[in-house]
Amino acid sequence: MALGCAVAILTVSTLIAAQQADHAAPPPDTRTQYPALLVNSYFGASVGYIAYDFSARQLEPGFRVQAVDVPHVAARVALFGHQFNRYLSAQLTYMRPVLYVRYRNINGDAIGHRSRRPDAAPCTRKRASA
Repeated sequence: MALGCAVAILTVSTLIAAQQADHAAPPPDTRTQYPALLVNSYFGASVGYIAYDFSARQLEPGFRVQAVDVPHVAARVALFGHQFNRYLSAQLTYMRPVLYVRYRNINGDAIGHRSRRPDAAPCTRKRASA
């Protein structure tokens, strides 16, 4: 009987040891983790359309122009964006036209003059509706 109890105790302690080995700490995760600031952050690039209202009316009195070329294609880069929660995010973007507006042949000079408006770098906040 004593031998049976010893075998039973040995079996139970072996089972407990095996169970503890199964629940041992997993090996450490060696993958790189994002810093807290970059979690739920993003960047991006897109192509857009700018509706310029350029015409000969913007010229000073006494100037004439043969043609005004108004290209509308623009490039936009979201330099940094962060989603704070499901309903609120903010982003800093930079947008500029691919080609600037060009006035051709002002007062008969046969030269194309480019108009350089300041490029846009707005900071926007967007809110999703529920």
